[in-house]
Amino acid sequence: MADILLDYPVQIHGSGWKHLDLYNRKGSIFSVVDYKKSEDHINNSLAQLSLSPNTIDSWHDRVLRSLGAKTLCLSNFSSQEVMEFQIPSTISYQLNEESIRSTIEWSLNHRDDVIDLGYFLHDKLSTIFSVEAFLANMINIVAILKSNDY
Repeated sequence: MADILLDYPVQIHGSGWKHLDLYNRKGSIFSVVDYKKSEDHINNSLAQLSLSPNTIDSWHDRVLRSLGAKTLCLSNFSSQEVMEFQIPSTISYQLNEESIRSTIEWSLNHRDDVIDLGYFLHDKLSTIFSVEAFLANMINIVAILKSNDY
């Protein structure tokens, strides 16, 4: 995934990419992750790209932070995202090179649509992922744990 991304004008944040050749690549890697810098990056980017967590119960914090910033987050296809929340499949990629490249190129070539989708998804999903919904979910988890004597 990271090797594919480096062919585009992207920033990869996180460590573990020393094995990749950065010579003559459009992308860059920032191995030290700083929350404040990442917040600024999310707020000022055209889009984010994320891999969905291996769960149907939650999204990565960077997906939710993107949602809050009205920044579109491109993510691998998830039936929950596309079917349950009716997120356009245009912004979801399959885990293969052709699909990843196609999604990235679509976003770079349709900047106005990407911006509009960021705002649209913020408005559509902000009630589902509100602080109140989060707290209600936490209370429900505590109740389940207490009922099972954990």
